[in-house]
Amino acid sequence: MNNPLKEQITDWSEAVIALLKQKIWEEEIYLICSSGRPWYQRSGDAWINEAWWIEAAEHIYKKHHGNPDRWLIAELEVLCQHFPSQYRTIARQRIDNWYNDRAHDPEDWLDLTCQVYPEHPMLKEYIDDDIQWQLASASLGDPIQTERIRDRFEEDYQEQDVFWTTDLICNLMRWGGRTLLEKVVTPDQLAQVHQWNLLGAKQLDNIGFHHIEIALHLGWQDVIEVLAQNSNYLDGLNSFEILWWSLTDQQEITQQLVMRQNPQTFEDVVFQDIYSHRPELAIAWQRSLITSKQH
Repeated sequence: MNNPLKEQITDWSEAVIALLKQKIWEEEIYLICSSGRPWYQRSGDAWINEAWWIEAAEHIYKKHHGNPDRWLIAELEVLCQHFPSQYRTIARQRIDNWYNDRAHDPEDWLDLTCQVYPEHPMLKEYIDDDIQWQLASASLGDPIQTERIRDRFEEDYQEQDVFWTTDLICNLMRWGGRTLLEKVVTPDQLAQVHQWNLLGAKQLDNIGFHHIEIALHLGWQDVIEVLAQNSNYLDGLNSFEILWWSLTDQQEITQQLVMRQNPQTFEDVVFQDIYSHRPELAIAWQRSLITSKQH
């Protein structure tokens, strides 16, 4: 890639990210750090740092904390993580207020409740609604839900269902890391799923970005390297999947993938709908400019 074009794309990505941050600060977009990867990697990210999220969360919380119609869920997630003694009681009270009023869908509150109020009855009340509730309870040490998830994994594993075994492992890692994973999946089963994903990376099966997500979670560099050689796989990636790919150490490929998307022809960014600028590509580009990644 010639340097002038690289500089042009870099300028474009910086402008898009600046606009994204402005929209978050002005509350037109929620704090996307609460979504975790691939949007934001707390262990270290090229496009933003944790200090900015803390500042934004404090800014929005102070502006609206007296408004009973603003629950400030994402903001309290950030603030309770960094300042638990200051915000934990506040967050628990807001959870109780919501629970008594039923003003929001319960899944909106799941992460914050696990963080500050793990004994709250809502965690058992919705346990049969969705596997995310079961995973949340298992991450908090519930042996019944851990066994329930283990049975579910075992069923998919016996059927050699690569998609669902991979999906469940990714969910286990998101909720409880290797500690929870090791309670559900045996080393032999994990080794087999690794081989299934390695074969799928070569054959381009139908599980999409799950290949790259599980490889990033578990450090399966061989899967990443095989995917990097699979042109059919790379050609089929959409912008969200490119965002996942940007978390790998394959910077040159990330840049090529962003270039193929031709976002806004890399022209000046104007104040409009931020998503029309495809911020996921701007973030991916910024990640591609650094020489090392933390996973």
